Amino acid sequence: MGRSAERKIVASRAPSNGATARPLEDLRAVVTEAPFVFWVFDRDGVFTLVEGKGVRMLGDRIGARVGQSVFDAYADNPEVLAASRRVLAGEEFTQIIEIDRVAWETHYVPLRGDGGKVIGGSGCTLDVTARLKVAEALRESEDKFKRVFESSLDAVTISDLTEGRYFEVNGEFTTLTGYGREEVIGRTAMELRIWTDPGDLNDARRQIRERRVVRNVETPFRTKSGATRWALFSSVVIEIGGQPRLLSFVRDITERRRTEGELRELSGRLLQLQDQERRRIALELHDSTAQTLAALAMNLALVRRSETVLESGALRALEAAIRLADQCSQEIRTLSYLLHPPLLDEMGLVPALRGYVDGFAQRSGIELSCELPEDTDRLPREVETTLFRVAQESLTNILRHSGSRTAKIRLRRGPTHAVLEIRDHGRGIAADIIEQTDVKGLGVGIPGMRARVRQLGGSFDVTSTPRGATIRVSLPLARRHP
Repeated sequence: MGRSAERKIVASRAPSNGATARPLEDLRAVVTEAPFVFWVFDRDGVFTLVEGKGVRMLGDRIGARVGQSVFDAYADNPEVLAASRRVLAGEEFTQIIEIDRVAWETHYVPLRGDGGKVIGGSGCTLDVTARLKVAEALRESEDKFKRVFESSLDAVTISDLTEGRYFEVNGEFTTLTGYGREEVIGRTAMELRIWTDPGDLNDARRQIRERRVVRNVETPFRTKSGATRWALFSSVVIEIGGQPRLLSFVRDITERRRTEGELRELSGRLLQLQDQERRRIALELHDSTAQTLAALAMNLALVRRSETVLESGALRALEAAIRLADQCSQEIRTLSYLLHPPLLDEMGLVPALRGYVDGFAQRSGIELSCELPEDTDRLPREVETTLFRVAQESLTNILRHSGSRTAKIRLRRGPTHAVLEIRDHGRGIAADIIEQTDVKGLGVGIPGMRARVRQLGGSFDVTSTPRGATIRVSLPLARRHP
């Protein structure tokens, strides 16, 4: 409340004529209903006015009454006494004082008479207890945030939403990047050349604009020394100080990526050894065991054609032995083919797939349709082997699990990639099986197929509905590491 208004309140106690009574009554009504405590005391500190809605709200807790001295009412509160002396000394100020566990904010204004001499004091007092509690809670929250910010094991940054200029970074960020805090504040990641892939940065910005959050982006980054490391980057838009800010988290995953790369290399080597062993066993069965069984069948046939007379029981046993030898020979040839079809080495993927699909359809009774290129150059050997194994495993899974009586295989070759699709019309694949990553046996099931494909830097996607499933594999024709 201003100084002139408070002087008028004091003056309202003096006799007045009708011309001035109405405005003073209106002013008193405003003061009475205001959610504050307005007060005035004279040069001796005796209250001449204590008004306001706050008086009625607080009752006896206000502690001051008209006609009572401030020095008596608050004799046990040194802060009130000191503030009263300051205002009577002619000082105008604002102070928060606690009275009976209530925080009061008062603006003190000295009242002056003719010649500028102080004749009393006035003030407007407001209960700010709730406001101070909110402010204290906010400070505590900010302190907690600051402690979490500084103690985080991840690098954490706060930046503006438009340009990405850093407002604050924690200690882990300076340790990770090698930049000092003073080198970072006010600059952007692009100015510091921390982001090495502009495409990743643009994708992150797009996601933030569209969804206000980006999660778990794996991207390379450059340190101050020029070394390249890998980070797991997440960011979310939050409000700080009434302004939208970007809170970002960066976790160093360089060692994890290195370990994963070593595991991929080991997995790839094991897959190569597995294929080599399959090829060796297939050749051994075809060139040795199958030939031995063929010779046995021929010898048994010679015995049957000889002029030696055999008893009926012996003849039946001979006939059975010949049939068993033929059956074993056929099964050995089939097993040898399944382990490693010779056409895959001799003529390539397309002839090998045609031969395998024809044989699978005969053995399983599943109706298969194929879309294979009529004429195609040979693909890289590891690509042909991987695509054949995926087709082989997928058809086996359809036979064992899907219940579908039809399936379709489609192979396309583009300028940079070869794409294989296998589709059935069965009961679909459960989500937990699709998401499974544990390879319990190399080359077995979806995890094994996914491991083979990723080893060559390709993509492996499974789409499943209650009406069937589709497996889609895309492999680069030029070897690139995942």
